[in-house]
Amino acid sequence: MRAKVRDLAAERLDEVHADALLAFVAEVEAVQEERNEVLHSRWLLRGSDSMKPVSQFLSLSEDERLTCLHQWEREARASEGWKLQRNRSMELTQRFQMQQLVQLERRLARAENVAVQWHFRLASMRESGTPAGWRGPDEARRGPQPLPPGALTGGAASEAQGLL
Repeated sequence: MRAKVRDLAAERLDEVHADALLAFVAEVEAVQEERNEVLHSRWLLRGSDSMKPVSQFLSLSEDERLTCLHQWEREARASEGWKLQRNRSMELTQRFQMQQLVQLERRLARAENVAVQWHFRLASMRESGTPAGWRGPDEARRGPQPLPPGALTGGAASEAQGLL
């Protein structure tokens, strides 16, 4: 998808808009790669935080042991013992810090917002010429589109939204 956007940006937009869109595509690629590093790495807990005392486990009834195992398996634990095994690597490295994860989530959210803005900007450039910069073929323009069946407009739309 990124390659197609790059090709079309160079082909259909003036240089200023194409450069801005290409910079955005590069940012999206970088943030997607970072996201994939987080999601597709294996998070491994090492050290004493990865264990429970056997005596504690053995003091439980059989039913309690199953419940304990299930809860312990899903328990969120803050620990310095977390290590990361990145995709395509056997090496254990330091885990991501919470601040890194928060920054990544914010970059992803910003990228999503910018993508929506680009969607409407490109449609406006193509259909209305505002802002100027569209160099694509006329057949790419869609022109006014018919309303879908059952679409509410005017007073009926305002009434349906509770505005009247």
